Amino acid sequence: MVIAELLVCHHSDRMMRTPTLRALECFIAVAKELNFRRAAEKIPIAQAALSRQIHNLEEDVGARLILRDTHSVELTQAGLRYLTCAQRVMAELQRGAKDARSTASGQRGTLRIAFIGTLYDFLLPALLARYRKKHPDVDFELHEMNPTEQLNSLDGRAIDLAFCGMQPQLSGERFNFAIAGRFPLNLAVAKNHRLASRRSVKFSDLKHELLLFTAFENAPHFNPWILSLLHQNGIKPQVSAKAGRSSVVIQSVALGHGVAIFPQPVLARVMPDIACVPFSSTSPRYEASIVWRAREEEAIIHHFLTECGYLAGS
Repeated sequence: MVIAELLVCHHSDRMMRTPTLRALECFIAVAKELNFRRAAEKIPIAQAALSRQIHNLEEDVGARLILRDTHSVELTQAGLRYLTCAQRVMAELQRGAKDARSTASGQRGTLRIAFIGTLYDFLLPALLARYRKKHPDVDFELHEMNPTEQLNSLDGRAIDLAFCGMQPQLSGERFNFAIAGRFPLNLAVAKNHRLASRRSVKFSDLKHELLLFTAFENAPHFNPWILSLLHQNGIKPQVSAKAGRSSVVIQSVALGHGVAIFPQPVLARVMPDIACVPFSSTSPRYEASIVWRAREEEAIIHHFLTECGYLAGS
């Protein structure tokens, strides 16, 4: 755009060469100093070479830009107009260089982040707000995806980072993982349930309960983990997998259709017909993970991971 504006300042009746940045630098220096010797010292450049740059620029433009005699230097009307264009071009190029350096250092650009719905409310908003406060030139593009979709999108470079819930067990070296947060487990029951008044529960308390789950594709690692914990405690639960999100399961719990296990923050703002009972302090904690491509080279991704403490040694 700025180069196009500069070319408008040339004669429109013939094709002109685009001026060199060196020529523009020389012209602006002379226009500011109105003295060839001082302009040459400021750049710096030999005075004879400066004169040649101005002469070649005037040839390219097709107009006299500077009037010079033994006593004075001044801009012509064409030179004054051309100076405005030249300064705008140089300022835009300087801004572009600054933006490029910021982008290369990871402090400017857009991060494409995927998340599972249950993590959004209690993990991402505060984390992204803190980062954005320190780095206002970084934008976020957020996408809700289930864990399988996240890994496929990372593979296809459609996203940069994924908050995927529990770390999936993968072979190969395609992805790196870090723990994004550790949270206690809570049991969600109806207010009139026999366990609703308990201060805490153990997995053995669920022996005769119908356990409600979100659909497998929405929790492909969390659901098997919970089942394995129950099996380790000698419990073979009755299981019902509900289609849809965690909100569907929570509504079913409120209606007395069964009980459900969730990370504590997921149940922080549930309906009044639900009681949230913590598991005993010795119970395992849910670990939410962040995942990114192995051998990632984008500076903005490394900067985010380092600033948020997800990289080893950060």
